[in-house]
Amino acid sequence: MNNIINWHKKKYPLMEPQDVYKLLYQGEFGSGHAITSKFQALERLLNEMEFTNLNIYQDLYEEVSDDIIRVNLAPYKLYKLDPYYLFDAFIDTSNTIKGNDSLFLEKLKQANIDSYNVGAVHHSKTYVDNYHPHYRIISKKYLTDEMRKMQIINFLSQIKQKSIIALEGKCGSGKTTITNYLKSILPITVINVDDFFLPKERKTNERLSEIGGNVDYERIHNLLLKLKENKLKTYQKFNCSNGEYEEVEFENKKIILLEGVYSYHQNFRNLIDYLIFLDIDNFTQDRRLRSRSNYQRFIKEWIPLENRYFEREFIKYLSDIIV
Repeated sequence: MNNIINWHKKKYPLMEPQDVYKLLYQGEFGSGHAITSKFQALERLLNEMEFTNLNIYQDLYEEVSDDIIRVNLAPYKLYKLDPYYLFDAFIDTSNTIKGNDSLFLEKLKQANIDSYNVGAVHHSKTYVDNYHPHYRIISKKYLTDEMRKMQIINFLSQIKQKSIIALEGKCGSGKTTITNYLKSILPITVINVDDFFLPKERKTNERLSEIGGNVDYERIHNLLLKLKENKLKTYQKFNCSNGEYEEVEFENKKIILLEGVYSYHQNFRNLIDYLIFLDIDNFTQDRRLRSRSNYQRFIKEWIPLENRYFEREFIKYLSDIIV
C-alpha cells in the first residue's frame, strides 16, 4: 500500500494528506458514490472532456490499487478514444466495487492518515491548482490493448532528448508484442536483455544466488556506458542455442529500448533514464504461458527467479509508468 502512495507522491510531490486519503479511498471503494442518473453522469463526462486542457501532460491512466485505475480525460480525448466505452466502464465499476470500511480504516492507519469520516472527499486546492485532475475511476479489467499502447505512446511523446528506457514486466506480460509495435511506428533501437544471459561456464552457484545473477549485467553496464559516451558502434550478443557470441551493429536512434526482465538491474539502473513496467495478473500470465512449449521451465525455474527480483527490488513502483 505504501508503495502506491510513494509512487503517486513521486509523480505529484505537492500531494497533501487529503489527496492521499482520496487515493486510498478510490483504491478501496472505486468512485465511491452511487450514480443517481446515468444521463446526467454521461452529460458531465462529455462536458468535462469538451473543456479539458490538452496542453498539459498526463499519463493516460494511473494505478490506484491492484484492481482500479484513474483514466485521465485529457489524453483520453487527445487520442480520440471512445468516451462511451469509458462511461460504461465507469458505471459498471461504480455499481460493482463496494469496498470494506474496516479494510479502508486499516489502510489509513498504516499510512498515518486521519480517518475523517469514511466517505468520498475532494482533492486539495493545491492538488487541483497544480495537477488539474479530471479523470474517471474504472476497474482494470476494462483496460484495452489500445489503451495500453496509447499509454506508452503518450509517455514517449513527452520525451524530447535522447533517452535509454528500460521495458520491464513479468514473462507473458506482452513486452515483445509492445516492442514490435513500437518499432513499427517510432524510430527506436531495441536491445534485448535475452542477448545477455550468462554463458554456462560463468553460472556458478554463487553467481546464480544473486538477484538477476543469470544475466551478464557487467556487459550490459559496459554497453550502456559506451552508449552514454557516444562510443557504441557494435556489441556482442550471446546466442544461448549454440553458446557463441555474435556481433551486432548498433543503430543510434533517439529512443534506446532495453527490453526484458532485469532491464532495470541495480548494477546499471543509474544509466537508465526511464522505466516502463508492463503489469499482468497471475491468471492471464499462466493462460498465456500454457501455450508455450517450455511452460514447465517458466513455472519451476524462471518465474520464481523473476518474482524474487520484482518483489525485492519493488520494480513496479520504481517505474515512470505502469502499463
